Amino acid sequence: MYPLSGLQEVPAPALKEIQKFAMKEIGILNVCFDTKLNKAIWPKEQGLSRSVYVWLSRKCNMNKESPNKLHTLINYCYF
Repeated sequence: MYPLSGLQEVPAPALKEIQKFAMKEIGILNVCFDTKLNKAIWPKEQGLSRSVYVWLSRKCNMNKESPNKLHTLINYCYF
């Protein structure tokens, strides 16, 4: 098991890079991660030597009060 203090900071750089990539490619600032992507990133972050394949999709925002009508959903692809 990982210590709790180190565990919270470990996958942050990888997730931030994926988020920046999604915002650049799709052009929507509202980004959501799938839970399977989090599960795939966490154990690999210790030695993240191989690439992670993701699927970007635009979805309708269900929150009526939000100024953004769309959000980007990032899913993990199994290859």
